[in-house]
Amino acid sequence: MGDLSQENVSALVRDAAVEDTDEIDRAAFRVSPSAPRRPYPASDAWTTVGSLWGVTVLCAVIGIIGVSIGIIARGAVGAAEEAAAPSPGG
Repeated sequence: MGDLSQENVSALVRDAAVEDTDEIDRAAFRVSPSAPRRPYPASDAWTTVGSLWGVTVLCAVIGIIGVSIGIIARGAVGAAEEAAAPSPGG
């Protein structure tokens, strides 16, 4: 929780969807000073975006390589069949 104001904590405590309010003084609407402070997961959003972009590019490169290998293999099979075919009139 980034905003530790009394109004924000009050809204959190009174919200029916919130199941656990450990480390929060429900009467004074204050977070305990001993409560662990963890970084907000979205604080590194650009790292996540960069990782997803990297995975996207990697998958695209792998796909292009796979299609290229398929085209080359198909061309090689066609060339081999033409070389092995008997010549007409021979």
